[in-house]
Amino acid sequence: MTARRRFLGAGALAALVVAGLVAPAAAAPTSPDGAGPDGAGPDSAVAALAATPRGAVPAAAGDLVIAGRGFGHGIGLSQYGAKGRAEKGQSAQKIAAIYYPGTSPARLSDTRSIDVWLRGDTDGKLDVVAESGLRLRGSDPTKGTAGSLIALPTTVKSGTRTVTPARWRVSRLSSGWRLQASAGGKWTTVTSTAIARTLANAKRVTVSDSDLTVRNVVGSTANEYLGSLNADLTDPATRAVSVTLTSSYRSYLRSVVPAEMPSYWHAQALGAQAIAARTYASYEQSGGYRPWWWDTCDTTSCQVFKGAASYDLKGRRTATHTTAATDAAVKATAGLIRTYGGKPAFTQFSASNGGYSVAGSQPYLKAKPDPYDAFTWNLTVSKATLAAAYPSVGTVTSVSITRDGKGAYGGRATSVKLTGTGGTTTVSGDAFRIALGLRSTLFTVTVQR
Repeated sequence: MTARRRFLGAGALAALVVAGLVAPAAAAPTSPDGAGPDGAGPDSAVAALAATPRGAVPAAAGDLVIAGRGFGHGIGLSQYGAKGRAEKGQSAQKIAAIYYPGTSPARLSDTRSIDVWLRGDTDGKLDVVAESGLRLRGSDPTKGTAGSLIALPTTVKSGTRTVTPARWRVSRLSSGWRLQASAGGKWTTVTSTAIARTLANAKRVTVSDSDLTVRNVVGSTANEYLGSLNADLTDPATRAVSVTLTSSYRSYLRSVVPAEMPSYWHAQALGAQAIAARTYASYEQSGGYRPWWWDTCDTTSCQVFKGAASYDLKGRRTATHTTAATDAAVKATAGLIRTYGGKPAFTQFSASNGGYSVAGSQPYLKAKPDPYDAFTWNLTVSKATLAAAYPSVGTVTSVSITRDGKGAYGGRATSVKLTGTGGTTTVSGDAFRIALGLRSTLFTVTVQR
């Protein structure tokens, strides 16, 4: 995970809220913002933190009782803060402007294309569900060249039989690309003069459908996407192949927004999330630091993206990854982004800043109070867990915390000193958070007596 992301966002946040494992944000005060900033960054809703189990055993002597605020890195837009602001009547555009102070509104078309790296597809092959209307094309995006678009046959020869394929697969051999069809569990190589020509010298092989949907098979799941799927030759020397999706921003955001923020939240909060997500992807795409074959990815290292729906291999839908409410938010904010210096801004966001945002890497990612984010959490860490994390300390007898002076409890923990029967150790606030699975570095600690 790179520094540009977070350790929690909305997919996971949504799941915890639904399960009743975290409290909803408290009502925000009605104090005005003025025209000023507010902000801290992208903590989508998905880096999995262990939820506090229901019916937890009461704290015993030597345990740590920890109370905290915030959920994630706290940079840029706070999702809980956006929720509180929306519920007090602030618009999506105002919320975005507050969390990214000094940025300006602009529009970029949602019909733009974006290449998304599907990082969960790791077998080095493009495997798609067969259906009528599938087409194949080879290209070299680095040279701007493309072969002819070839319709895949609806039947193929398998030995002496003519069969209807259930799946199509594109893989790389030392001699070039290979196209295969599967029927009855057997893979058969399929070629023709037209297929060979379009695949010759290609760095990318694209499978698309006339209905604009295509299903990518990973294990026992077929994920449906709006757009076209690509097998990209990312390293000719090793014949490494990665799978990407070429889609429109509109189709991409329809899946991202509900993955990053609970879809039943206020419409203006969803709209602010859509603006932040659209800008974040635009920033990544325009940065010029990516290799040719991808602009963004589908995990918390970028933004969470699941496509349109998931199916089992019998064609039964198992999950839908878009919602009417978030579709409406994407449409209502169509094309809206935030810019800085005329370019898309680095619109980080997190689940919660705990009432005080954290400064980020850009001038518009500022540290300041956020009265609209009142997310709190509580956790008891057992004596046994502490001993496993810090064996040299023995039984912890006291905890001393150095803070940054910004926010509740005197601010976020910059260092934590643990004193126990076996000795003393001092670690950074973030190292302490990671070791004990805390939701943020904004916390206070009590040693149970």
